[in-house]
Amino acid sequence: MHIFDAGKTLFENAIDKLSDKGIYVIEDIGSEDIMKYQDYFSDQPNFNADFIIMNTYERENNNMIVIRKNIKY
Repeated sequence: MHIFDAGKTLFENAIDKLSDKGIYVIEDIGSEDIMKYQDYFSDQPNFNADFIIMNTYERENNNMIVIRKNIKY
């Protein structure tokens, strides 16, 4: 399902399995959900989220987020 609530729930239940140097990608995000993800990750100090906006006229759900754990060495 390509909706915010489903993506957030999967992230919250899977992120503990990610290695410290791994990356987590949420893809095929619709334009209407980008701001929801930006708000969500602005309140997540343990993660760095890079937003890749690929909106085009034909494909407005072609955005993605690349997430890394914010590890202090």
